[in-house]
Amino acid sequence: MSAATHFLFVTLASAACAAAGGVSAQPVQPGEFPRFTAMTDSLPWLTVMPQLKDMPAPEWVKPGTRMMYAISGAVAGMVGHNNPGGASGAGFLQVDITAVEKGVVALDSRTWATAPGEQHPTIAGFEGKPFLPAAGGDYWVHPGALAELVDRPIQPVRAVRLDYPLAGKTVAAIRLESGRAVGEVQSWTFDATSGVLILHTFQAQLWYRGRHVQHLIRAELVGVRHIAWPGADEPMPEWVAKTRALNLAGKQRYTGMGQVIDFPATAKYTFAKPGAGFVPYRQSFVVQQGPLVTHTVDWDRTGGSGAIGGLWMSPKTLAALKPSTVLDDDSVTGIRTMAGKPYAGPGGRTYFPIGEFNRATLLEYTYDTTTGMLVAFQLDQKPTMSNRFTLQGVE
Repeated sequence: MSAATHFLFVTLASAACAAAGGVSAQPVQPGEFPRFTAMTDSLPWLTVMPQLKDMPAPEWVKPGTRMMYAISGAVAGMVGHNNPGGASGAGFLQVDITAVEKGVVALDSRTWATAPGEQHPTIAGFEGKPFLPAAGGDYWVHPGALAELVDRPIQPVRAVRLDYPLAGKTVAAIRLESGRAVGEVQSWTFDATSGVLILHTFQAQLWYRGRHVQHLIRAELVGVRHIAWPGADEPMPEWVAKTRALNLAGKQRYTGMGQVIDFPATAKYTFAKPGAGFVPYRQSFVVQQGPLVTHTVDWDRTGGSGAIGGLWMSPKTLAALKPSTVLDDDSVTGIRTMAGKPYAGPGGRTYFPIGEFNRATLLEYTYDTTTGMLVAFQLDQKPTMSNRFTLQGVE
């Protein structure tokens, strides 16, 4: 199972089961955070297309490019087992290119879960990593390498050409099929001209928690577009390379069944070794729901000047940004991104909030206009859950 496929399975299964909180994880110690490399995170494709490490990114791969996929997944117990059960989920996978530089492209993605009967999806998870320019994980492969694989196939991958119906048109495509493990079948259908992933399917029979279960996942391209994010071309602030972590603290508020309950919570952004214009980081939330109950969730992500809701925004960009400016409207998720109203922070500083919202979700990021640093973060999953954090210290 590829990293992207595993991410889809975990987030869809979590959404389907309406799991609250996160998974247990150990705190990150200094020096332990993985220093991602584009080479290792693109290795699955390098085994059959080694030329990818020397190829450039396709022309359309630029900071601000967004790929959106409709995703669905199911987990079902096999017939003959007690309590076969199962779960399913659906939503969207949003993949944003946050940085493109020599030898590396950084991606940051979000999964949006759609509940039955709800018009707007809610945020279900994040993931981000750097990749080789010519092989963006599951999301694109250089079309030149794909064509060569069709002409000279390498086991265990089968490559075929086909016509694929997309957005009312028929496009030339190349499908790769692989059964790398017993009981597992995957396929990736790429646009033969651009190399962008059109369709990914995954089917596997696996041993999970003492019984066989069937995993099914499907991700189909909805569209590719470019977002002109303010400050995307600005350099990374100098403080990023000198920073180990941002520590925030606040609370998680649960509203339901006539009750309002607040739990103390923390958020930590732990930096890995930065690239020239981006930094991989781990976003960790810890919620203390009682003396013996702690929920922790970790997301590995990438931040850059081209990242919406990133670790920083250029002070130059913030100075030129006007309140209430609509920065983007996403027709798939219904998310509107808008500049808020600057307000006075501690020490005479000015803070500037940027919000993303639809009827189900609010994500708000607040930046110090002097340094561009993220100083507050809010995540609301309406109508029951609200998470608010403010910066407490910098390591």
